[in-house]
Amino acid sequence: MKNTDRKLVASGLPFKRIVTLSLAIDSLAIFVSLLFQNNLPPEIPLFYGKPRGNEQLLPKIYLVLPPATALIATMVNVGVAKIIKDKFLQKLLTSTVAVTSVMAAFAVYKTLSLVGNF
Repeated sequence: MKNTDRKLVASGLPFKRIVTLSLAIDSLAIFVSLLFQNNLPPEIPLFYGKPRGNEQLLPKIYLVLPPATALIATMVNVGVAKIIKDKFLQKLLTSTVAVTSVMAAFAVYKTLSLVGNF
């Protein structure tokens, strides 16, 4: 292994705190969506891109889908960022993790605030 490769492996990922925060946001969004299942109607609108009606509706357990997808995307992006050697691509992958997590948490929040019975 070259000396530069050792530095890369030793230094790890850029934005470690952002990755950790993204994992925490995803986990919290999953926990909150499971916690408030009793306050939701049996079906919730999740596919807003589809025409109004039954095509938008899914069972309430599927509210876990956006943060779970963001969690999987976080793990995939971190795995790819560890493999590649280009610092710019590493930073790009780890920063998209934060955007994905925030968007997924916002989707859970908006769904809970729109159709939740609090």
